[in-house]
Amino acid sequence: MYEDDSLEVYIDSNNNEFAWGGADDYQVILSPAPGGGMRVREFFHAERSAGACRIVDSSVTTRGYSAVLALERSVFGIGKGRVGFSLAARNIDRVRNSDAKFNWFFLEPATYLGELQVKNGT
Repeated sequence: MYEDDSLEVYIDSNNNEFAWGGADDYQVILSPAPGGGMRVREFFHAERSAGACRIVDSSVTTRGYSAVLALERSVFGIGKGRVGFSLAARNIDRVRNSDAKFNWFFLEPATYLGELQVKNGT
C-alpha cells in the first residue's frame, strides 16, 4: 500500500514528538484496492489497531478517489485535547516513472506534527 497511490494519516496521540513506530504514534494508509474500492491499514501497531480503523464511505473513479475514515479513539489514544496530526498524499505514475509525496506538516529537528484539536463527542 505504501508503494502505490495513497493517503497517509500520521497521529501522535500524546503530541510529544513523533517517532517512527513510537508507542503512541500511528501511520494509517488508505489506498485504492485492486479491483475497485478502498483499503485501509495502520502500520506501526497493527496487532492492536486491526479493526479499529475502517473506511465507512468511499468513491473510486477514473479521476481519483475519496474516502471517509473512522478511527476508534480509545485504541488510537485520542482523547479530548490536542493530538499531533499530519496528512500526506503519495502519487505514483508508473507510465511516466514518477513518484511524489506531499506532506502537510513535519517540523525538524525533532519531528513534531501539526495539531488536531479534538472535542467531546464522536
